[in-house]
Amino acid sequence: MKNVVKKLLNFIEKREEKLKKIFECILLLDFVLLFFQFSMM
Repeated sequence: MKNVVKKLLNFIEKREEKLKKIFECILLLDFVLLFFQFSMM
């Protein structure tokens, strides 16, 4: 079981940079959409 967790953590660490970028993009998109909604009012 511990071995699986280690592998999973390793897997996440390797992809952390990509995940962060994707997450930032999603947040940015969210922000832009919110901004548009407010400007439409």
